[in-house]
Amino acid sequence: MGRKSSRHAHIKQATLRLCNERPALNMSFTGESLSHFGGLPLAAKIEKLTGLIEGAAAKINDHRTQSLIDYNTAQLLKQCVFLTATGNPDTNDADIFGSDPALLEALELANDETAASQASISRFLNSVTKEDLERIADWLLEFYIRQHPVRRKRIYLYADGTAVETYGKQEGAVYRAGKYKKEMYFPLTIFDQDGWLLTALLRPGYKSEAKTILEQVEKVVGRLRQKWPGVEIVLVVDGAFKSSSLLNWCENNKVFYLAGYSNSFAVQMMVKPDQKKLETKFKKNHGKPRFLGKKGKKDVQKEHTRIRDIENPQERMKEEKALARRRERRMGEAMHRATTWPKTDPDRRLIYRLDYTDTGLDTRCILTNFDGYTAEKLYEMYCRRGASENWIGELKNCGHLRFNSQSFRANQFRLQIHGLAYMLLFLLRRSMSADFQNLSLETLRKTFITITTQVKYKSRLTTLWALDERFPFQTEFLRVARKLERAS
Repeated sequence: MGRKSSRHAHIKQATLRLCNERPALNMSFTGESLSHFGGLPLAAKIEKLTGLIEGAAAKINDHRTQSLIDYNTAQLLKQCVFLTATGNPDTNDADIFGSDPALLEALELANDETAASQASISRFLNSVTKEDLERIADWLLEFYIRQHPVRRKRIYLYADGTAVETYGKQEGAVYRAGKYKKEMYFPLTIFDQDGWLLTALLRPGYKSEAKTILEQVEKVVGRLRQKWPGVEIVLVVDGAFKSSSLLNWCENNKVFYLAGYSNSFAVQMMVKPDQKKLETKFKKNHGKPRFLGKKGKKDVQKEHTRIRDIENPQERMKEEKALARRRERRMGEAMHRATTWPKTDPDRRLIYRLDYTDTGLDTRCILTNFDGYTAEKLYEMYCRRGASENWIGELKNCGHLRFNSQSFRANQFRLQIHGLAYMLLFLLRRSMSADFQNLSLETLRKTFITITTQVKYKSRLTTLWALDERFPFQTEFLRVARKLERAS
């Protein structure tokens, strides 16, 4: 049971006058109970139906004396995940929203109780062990399997890292130069082709992609193959992950891969004949390239500005399309082995895409062990990797991902809490009608979770949940609520 609330113990009032022509405002905190998160019960119902958070909480060893605690592990974890799903991941939010009616309802606490305090949540975040975190990570994968009872024919694994800036002196958060130029952590994520989160691993800011991915891929592939022995698995990664050991492991374990590859000097020499042909074709069809040389970048920006300054939208779009049509593309392939890789490595199939535009040649390459697909088809398959960038953005934005703890272990736990919040909102979005399937999770949160609600406790069995009468998506909200209720 939670602690009893002491709100409304002392009623205080104030008078505020905005101008002499209007009546004074007599203000006091004596109104009906209000919640900022009127849609949170929808997310709580998703948890009730799937056991997403309960399953993760069961992986944490609770060493406390159970007769002396106010909140069990499941309640503490749910509070963290629910607050994160509402966009309030910081532990001090526990005190701010501890008496919020929607949070109390989601935690199944009485209306005169309060949720766990900031101090309790902080102790909880710092109490987990390395073994607890490993079991929670395994649960994410186990949950994925449980939610897909029908055997899958092919699973795409999109692995990628993302930089998360830090603002303190957290363990493992270091300054990273290059394109990052900030103090950061460098989490690794793995999603499937539908956006399900399978892995969220916190890494220190100095960790590289290639040296940390193989262990995670082995774990994910091993568990998927254990459940579905014949499933085809395709690993899709960008050029930062290119490593001989990763590709060799994929080949030895019958995992297909589409791996980005850098435009090295060897590749440039390889594609030079095609480049010449493409340049000739461009000049024939479009004339001389306009943005080459030292002033090329400035000329590109000048043309971009000219087009965007066109007042007429139809004319502006016409100019945009005309500029985009000034392009010639050529696909090709060859067998290739990097000179820095062991000589025992085989030559691998290299797919290259050449685009020639007004700025010159642009080259993109991928390595693959696929047979039977054209270069165009494989490049199209690889380009779907862009969706994983959106999923990473949703993971970071749906709960405002920040790492405030000093302990690396506690920050890993924070990442997993964000992963659970991501999956909670992800599953809520899947329960919605087609018109709402393209909402970002951040928009979903702002639209369907953070709704002003008046709560009236009629009796032990009845609570009036009166949402904002001006809410524009009432029909969809009620449709989802009825759908979730039928599912139970």
